[in-house]
Parts: sequence; C-alpha cells; structure tokens
Amino acid sequence: MSSLKPSQLPPHGASQAPTQSPTQSPTHPPRESPIAHVPLTGHQTVQEDIAVENIGNKLGHVGLDETTPSSSDAGDTSDESHEDSRDQIPRDQTPQESGVGSTGSHGNTGAEYRGTMVKRLSFFGSFDISPEVLQLKWISDHTSGNVHKDIPTISMLYNQDLTLPEPAQRFIEQSPELAEEARWERLKAAFYSFYPTQIQARAYQVLSNLSVLEASRIIAKKTSQFSHEVILKPTYGRGCDRKDAEELNKELSSMVEVVEKRIAPEINALTTAESTLRKYTSFKLTTTLIFHDPDYKNASQQWRAINQEYQSRTLNVFNLRKCLFHFQHAEATYDPRTQWIHVKTRPLFPHVKESDSLAEKSLQISLFEKDVMGGSSDVLDRETNLQIKEFGDELQTYGQHHFKEFESFHNNDSYEEFEFKYPYTITPDMGLNILGSHLGGDCPSEYWRINSVPQVPQYSQENHEIQVYLNMEQCNKAKHMNPFNMPKPKPQFHFENQTTQFSMPAEVNLRVGSTLRLKDKGFCSNCYAKGHHRRNCTAPKYGFALPVEKSLQKVECPTPNSTIGF
Repeated sequence: MSSLKPSQLPPHGASQAPTQSPTQSPTHPPRESPIAHVPLTGHQTVQEDIAVENIGNKLGHVGLDETTPSSSDAGDTSDESHEDSRDQIPRDQTPQESGVGSTGSHGNTGAEYRGTMVKRLSFFGSFDISPEVLQLKWISDHTSGNVHKDIPTISMLYNQDLTLPEPAQRFIEQSPELAEEARWERLKAAFYSFYPTQIQARAYQVLSNLSVLEASRIIAKKTSQFSHEVILKPTYGRGCDRKDAEELNKELSSMVEVVEKRIAPEINALTTAESTLRKYTSFKLTTTLIFHDPDYKNASQQWRAINQEYQSRTLNVFNLRKCLFHFQHAEATYDPRTQWIHVKTRPLFPHVKESDSLAEKSLQISLFEKDVMGGSSDVLDRETNLQIKEFGDELQTYGQHHFKEFESFHNNDSYEEFEFKYPYTITPDMGLNILGSHLGGDCPSEYWRINSVPQVPQYSQENHEIQVYLNMEQCNKAKHMNPFNMPKPKPQFHFENQTTQFSMPAEVNLRVGSTLRLKDKGFCSNCYAKGHHRRNCTAPKYGFALPVEKSLQKVECPTPNSTIGF
C-alpha cells in the first residue's frame, strides 16, 4: 500500500497487468483478481446505499444531465449515433491533469462545483491505495463522464473495498452531484468484482467498444440486485422521463394498500386451518381400519387436505409480508445514465421492524432459512439476490396501470430475447399462430411475452419485426399440449449449460417464411467472449452473490456449433 493524496496519483489505464491483492476477505474465497478481496456483504450494501444515495434522494439520480451524453433514444441502442464521451478524457492524461469537471482551483476554502461550494478531497485526508488498484483501466472509463477531479480517487477506494473511509465519505456528502458520481463508481467497482481477472479484462474491452449508453445499461443491469433495484424498460420502444417515475411512485402507494387488504383474508384462513389441526390432540388406535382396507387411505384425506391448506396459507402470508415490505420501501427514479426507470427497495431480513398494520399472527410466521437467521454476509447476499428478483415479479403482478407500460424481462435471467419476423403481407391477426408454429408444445402462452405492436410504415416493409421474451426454464419444463393445434417442431439445436439442456424453438418456418432467432449481442453476456450465447457458456455463472473461485479462471469458453447461428 502507498499512502497518496489525490493529486499524487499516477496515470490510469496503464497496460501493465494487475497483480493479485495482498489482502483477502475472510468471508469470501480468494480470487485471482485486483479486487478479489472486496467483501460484497448485504449489510455493507445497505449502509453504502444509505450513505451515498440518501444525500439527494428527493431529487432522484441528480447531476447526470450534465455528466452523461444525452440521447433522444430511450429504447434499444443498437442503432444509436449519439456522441461517445470516451474521448473527453485522454488516456495519456490522468483525470486530475485533464481538468475534467473542474470549475477552478479547489483549495481548503472550497470552490464551486456544479452550483455547490465543495472542498477538495485532500482537505479531508490522504488514503492508502494498493499498487494494483492504481493500474485498473476502468477507473476513468467513458461511462464516468465529466466528473470532479477527485472522483477517480473515490473510484479507486471503492475498487479496493466497496466502502469508503470516513474522510472520503464526508467529501462526497458535500453535494448531491458528488454523491451521484460516487454512486456510479461504486457500481462499476461491484460490476468488475463479480469476475476473475481474465474476464475483467475481456468485459472492459467489450464495454469500451460500446457507446456510453449501452455500456452503462450493461453495468446497471448486472449490478441491479447488488443495488437493490429492478430496472424497468418502456414497452414497445417508447421513451420515458421523470414524469413516468412520478406516476409509478403514485401507483406504488396504492399497491401497498392492495397488498395490505390481501393479508387479512389469508390470516383468517390460516387461523381456521390451524384450529382444525389442533383438534388432533393425541395419537390413537382405531379398530375399524386395517392397512389393506381402502378406507385406510380415505381416512387420511381430510388430514392431508387441511395440512396442505395450512402450509399454503403460511407461505402466502410470508410472501405477502415480504411484498408489503418491498412496496413500502420502494421508490422509482428516472436514471439519465440508462434512460430507464430504476425502482429501488429494501430486502426484508429477520428482526427488521415491519409495518404496524400487520396482525400479530402474521409477524409470528417466519420461513427464513436457519442460515439467514444467522446473518452471515454470503447468506444475506443470496437472500438479497432472491428478494430483488421476487420484487421484480411483484411489480409485474400488482402493477396495473402505468406499470403495464414497462417490462423487466430484459433483465430476468429466466428469459431470453428473440427476434421474431414474418412477411408483412400476412395479417397481424395470424401473428400468434405463426409464433406457435415455432414454439409448439414446448412453451405455452404463459411463458412468453411479446413486446411489440403492429407498425404502420411510411414505406414498403418486408417483415413484421417483433420482440419476444421466452422463459426458457419454464418452456422446457412444460408438458402441455400444443396450444395452437399445430405440428410440434423438432428442435434444431440445444443449449447445454453445465447440468441443464435447453431445447430451442424452431428457428425457421419455411412454409410461412418466418424466423425466430435469439438476439445476437455479439458477445456472451456472462463471460464476454465472442462466438456463443450465455445459454451455452461453459464458464461458471458470474454475478452478485455468486462465488468466483480462483480455479475457475482457467475455464475457456469454446466456440459453439455453427447451428446456433452466431
């Protein structure tokens, strides 16, 4: 470690490969990574969110209109042409030398930064930065935008240990703009900490070749569970803004009331089932039944039925408690970095105070696993990961008005995005029939979502172009009859991932001239290698609350069979 003041930092982006950190977290397995020692604890995440984001929570994601490139395209970014800001900070300069984000000389008396008087980080103290962190290329990447001169140092501290020393924390608390810039650097640090060194370098290279908007979206989506967020994308390719966030927050308040009303009937049904079970006060001997008598099984039907009812109601009450807690602590904000809506909440952990409106009976029910009750960091991370995914499902289930104009399938690991095309000369009324010819009985209608509407073009159009999300896990588990009464297509290829084999829908219907193809991003969204999709990636799955073992870095992702079509 070297103790450096912010003004003494060497240039970033050196080509020297980062070395392994001399320290490792006692709660995580060692990783051969510059930031392998960073502990991704649920407790730490909550504390940092409070420290960083509450500074400007009334303003949402503040200070970004000036720091990130603007774009009128709030939908997909495959054809965007907005200016890339990566050239704003020359790679042969340090961010301090470039003067980016500076409004004048920052002495101990402070200087104005985006409308607020702030003091330089050096006023608050000096900090130990490990040599390998000094060499990280993503400290001042193009997604950072125009930031304060001292934010690169804040980024290094986050890459070293996802929390800030108290003096650095006081620095970013000087203004909402500094807090927002620091928040993004923390998300980047978390993003790269998910991967071993080899994958880090590959991910950085891929993101560097993308636009600011595309790269920012990838980072935000990958860290959404870490930051306790569900990211909502507008449906049908439309845009969104802060007014949408305001409408969603109004609806969240009404959704709280809906969930509260559903808890009372579940409690009543649970109490009734429990009372019936308690009538069985002892084990008895009956002389009217023998084991081979048919009445032997029939006599237990009532017992089994009421026991199943009790278990079902118990689970319902527990899930409704979590849902209520999530909605009560939810807030939607528009994020100019992604140009999407981010809905943030808090996970429910044991011993956390819940709503006073909950009946005492419901509070007595806890289905947390024993290890969650213990509260180790790894376990809390896994529970957080699970609950944020559940939160996304809850928003889809209870959101009835403005929420219907958004979808979160784009960031759901169970779903894959497909591009569905069929001749424009065929009516939209036949669209689902043609889609069914590709899916057959492998994927009933409850397991796919269409995110497109018929378009009226101003010029001749060859095909209807439709965005379809398929729940691959559920489609492959389903054993339903063909919902469209069409011949079941023979899968053209499979995806094999560790122990799971995924049958894919038919890619081409020659009779109609339609196609259903996985959207090709040009790289694997798990390991960032080219030539294959994440569904057949042989590397371990990387992400928040997933272990990154040192031995896994040797796993290479082979080029898949050409039938996959990438």
